[in-house]
Amino acid sequence: MVFGNEVTQRATEEKNENHRVRGEFFSVALNFFSVVLCVTSALKIKAENHFQINKKRKCIVYLCSKKFRDMKNYISINCLLITAICLLTTGCDFSKRIDTRAAVKELNERKVKRITPAQFTAQVDEWGHIIVDSLNKNLAVNLEKRALIDSLSSKYRVEISTGSPINLQNPAFGKKVNEILDAYQYNAEKHLPQTDNIQKSDDEKFFFYTEPITLKNQLDGLKKNQIEAIGKTAKFDSLSFRKKGDFVGLWLVKFSKKEVVRLSDPKHLRVLSDKQ
Repeated sequence: MVFGNEVTQRATEEKNENHRVRGEFFSVALNFFSVVLCVTSALKIKAENHFQINKKRKCIVYLCSKKFRDMKNYISINCLLITAICLLTTGCDFSKRIDTRAAVKELNERKVKRITPAQFTAQVDEWGHIIVDSLNKNLAVNLEKRALIDSLSSKYRVEISTGSPINLQNPAFGKKVNEILDAYQYNAEKHLPQTDNIQKSDDEKFFFYTEPITLKNQLDGLKKNQIEAIGKTAKFDSLSFRKKGDFVGLWLVKFSKKEVVRLSDPKHLRVLSDKQ
């Protein structure tokens, strides 16, 4: 949900950006019409001089003929258009021009959006499932090389972590999140079912999506040293003696509330609300 100073700041930034774009547009337009005026004047002077020269040569009948006038107008218009296009294309530094798709995306992200708590939870839940499902498809490779983790982190502007509940605990997460991790650890020790969860930070600036990682056949075919290396990188407890169906750790995805607002689509949020 967006309130107070955050709304005012975004509105001010959007207003300043609009003023800057308008200023650049009027500057380009003024330069263009100045060029048009100069080119038109030059063509007119040239035509008059040509007319006078040919008059002395007694070609006045030819110059006044309709065919010549049509040709002169055609040449003048085309010269004007070609000159203007050349000036615009050569005079602009296209390396510094605005990427329209990126600009539209940025403007959409800056829009003031009103999101209910239920919509926040639904959006985080949807993105959390998408992220984890993508990573689970080739778990061993994604944990070892982490390229997809980095890609998804950038796309959704999140922090993705793995580990056992104890290894994931962090005072910076706040009391509520660490209590959820304690509950996961308790369920693991008692061999109780594990499920995904969404928990807000104490200051409500972040959402933590957690989902259990259950061993299936993800490590089949790997050597013992590879399995141990993956377990160490992912901050799991030892994987050597794990069997199919064992809980080995968690995916933890940290969402910034601010970035959820920026990336969310109001129309899609309404669809998520209707599904509930």
